[in-house]
Amino acid sequence: MEETNAMQQEVETETRALDPAILLAHFLEDNAGSFMGILRGYVSKANLVSDNYDELQEAALEVLHEVYVEANKTATHFDPARSPKPWLLGIAQKVVMRKRNELLKRRQHETMMSDLEREREKQNPDEDPLEQIIALARVKSEEQPEHQVEDKTQIEYLLSLVSERYRYVLHLVVLEDKDGEALAQTLGCSYDAALVRLHRARKQLRIALEKQRGESNG
Repeated sequence: MEETNAMQQEVETETRALDPAILLAHFLEDNAGSFMGILRGYVSKANLVSDNYDELQEAALEVLHEVYVEANKTATHFDPARSPKPWLLGIAQKVVMRKRNELLKRRQHETMMSDLEREREKQNPDEDPLEQIIALARVKSEEQPEHQVEDKTQIEYLLSLVSERYRYVLHLVVLEDKDGEALAQTLGCSYDAALVRLHRARKQLRIALEKQRGESNG
């Protein structure tokens, strides 16, 4: 009986020793200090954060967590006969590159939205044709029927100056008073994508009106 129990314990010990997930976990625990140093180097080289040690350490810990999660998901692909270090570092490099790509996309997006916001701030509402159309649409309900018809005709004419795709965007904003999330939901896109479409619609309308003025003056 004792021999049987001893054999079972020996088998369990060998099984644990060969379990890739357990091997990887033990390696990370036993080599946490040196491994974190390498991860801080990866984070610094990728410019994910500043060179402040606390920020580097926090970012490296986040990478370590994702490496551990990813390693456990793919542990069956790891050969227990080999050292875990190269395999884990390969995962770490992929994690860092993914984070860098996400950071670059986020920065590009923030720059784009910042540019749109600055352009809107520079525009004088009196010079923005869309603001004029919106004002026209809001006051027409208070006017006499004959004036409402004239205003509606003018609004439809102004909207006809842009392409059908952007005409629909302006129609939603002007005549259905949709903005922000409501506009995005109707268009079936993200909030940011809706802002970009509206910006392009405004620009196309402004260019069309400026072209008309140029032809009239000419």
